[in-house]
Amino acid sequence: MIAELKSFSMLLENLGRAAGLRFAWHFVNMEYKEDVVESQRSHSCLFCRKIKLEFSRTFLRKCIQEHHEYEFLQALKLRKPFIIRCHAGAMELAVPIFIREEFIGILTAGTFRNPGASGYPEYEAEWKALPVAHEDELMRWEKVLTDLAQQYLSGLNMPPRRTPLLEQMLCSDTRILKAVIFLQRNLTRKIMVKEAAKSAGICLSRFLHLFPQETGYSFSDYLQRLRIEHARRLVEGSDLPFGEIARRSGIPSQSRMGVLFHRYLNVSPRELRKRYRNSLRTSGIILYDFRNEILVRGKPSGNQPPEQDS
Repeated sequence: MIAELKSFSMLLENLGRAAGLRFAWHFVNMEYKEDVVESQRSHSCLFCRKIKLEFSRTFLRKCIQEHHEYEFLQALKLRKPFIIRCHAGAMELAVPIFIREEFIGILTAGTFRNPGASGYPEYEAEWKALPVAHEDELMRWEKVLTDLAQQYLSGLNMPPRRTPLLEQMLCSDTRILKAVIFLQRNLTRKIMVKEAAKSAGICLSRFLHLFPQETGYSFSDYLQRLRIEHARRLVEGSDLPFGEIARRSGIPSQSRMGVLFHRYLNVSPRELRKRYRNSLRTSGIILYDFRNEILVRGKPSGNQPPEQDS
């Protein structure tokens, strides 16, 4: 867990309640989403949820492309907060986040109705329910959010990058997207493929045909990768026993988790934990567990000897 990012996210949650703002993060490295509060991992207002999950596949793709292509390019070009006017008639403030010159993503604050646009007729009521804001009103938050990000994140050491088991998905079928969200939310328990098909609102045979077509993975492979990705974060970011990590990740047993780690990561859970903590020790990073207690305190000098087997 990146404690500074978590603390900043919790502060934003409280600030948002007081100021009537909704915050959302769009990271270059999608793993960092696990370190912010759940309501900030995507746009949570009713209008955005309707557009992304119930409307046209074309507009869902537009949302993804705007966040991860146009807005990222604008952030890298401007390097300061700017106004987002989306295709659906909403408006937000975008705050680029840089840590020692490395761009890690965008923090957005909103969501407001753009007074100079019109929403989609299908969701006119939800669009009109959005609060109205003018550009100058949004930009008043520029200095506040920039200063808070600087205060909380400027000294942050990011964990070593690694290749994710699941690539970021540009799913064009909202039914499969709903199934993916269902899997993410029910990861800790046994999930039957017919449950996932039901969550998507389609028959089992159609689901099994569409799922690999949209995600690039078979259903069983995707679910296993999702579970191992979750377990990997717990192995690296906590001192939980491996059996407990398996249980929390929906894996039947510690031995089965070991088999899957070797299959997907080519390493055992124990060896992965040791390697990860040794890498933190040489990079100056402080690693906190999920109780906010220090697990590893790195030394910037790089003179810390590697951890030995106990």
